[in-house]
Amino acid sequence: MGKCSFLILGTLATIAFQEVFTLQPGPCRKLVQSYPPTTIKGKMIHHSLYLDIFTKGEKKQNKPLNVCLHVDFQESFLKGYTVIGTDNKDFAVLYKCNYFDDSKSNVELINTYTRLKTPSKDTLTLISQAFKKNGLKENSELIFCQ
Repeated sequence: MGKCSFLILGTLATIAFQEVFTLQPGPCRKLVQSYPPTTIKGKMIHHSLYLDIFTKGEKKQNKPLNVCLHVDFQESFLKGYTVIGTDNKDFAVLYKCNYFDDSKSNVELINTYTRLKTPSKDTLTLISQAFKKNGLKENSELIFCQ
């Protein structure tokens, strides 16, 4: 999935949920756990996207879209991302943070890819652990395919 696809997804999510994406104050978080680049290749499903969004100043639980985005997972997906969770077989959680020096703020991008449309309970537990270990809120995930 190229840069254009992520732009389209971001625009779609903004329209669909009518929330405002906000920059987080301060530098990017220090990751507690990360892995070497994943060796996963081939057909995957873009399972979720992390959205740190606010509605009228309050956090809101995102509802699943039920849109399965099938991708051909390639090494280029890893460019600029840190792997914060993977089993190198059925899932990968990729993290990226952009820091803006002018505003002294950041925006986090986290994409989760799974081999199956409905991941096993074990896979979902490992994905959840990747979020929790790095202090990320799971309720900020926008689930695409469920």
